[in-house]
Amino acid sequence: MPSFSAATVKYNWHQGDYEGMNTFLVDDNWYSVICCNPSAHDAWNAFKDILYMSIDIFVPLVEHTSVKLVAYCIFACLYIFGRFK
Repeated sequence: MPSFSAATVKYNWHQGDYEGMNTFLVDDNWYSVICCNPSAHDAWNAFKDILYMSIDIFVPLVEHTSVKLVAYCIFACLYIFGRFK
């Protein structure tokens, strides 16, 4: 029988290292970010990139499996294979 994987990957916010993230963000050279990105649009995008990078570094990912979707896939597979025997 085929294996079905209906998993989604999400951030595990409860296990995040927020002190490490704070240190990472405080240690960034924000004056350099502003000087290298003089327009509001560029500065905003640079800020978001740094923030997302800190999230990727300090917030672990967890894999969630949707039981309903797996059950539906198994039911559909059994229905299709049972019908064409």
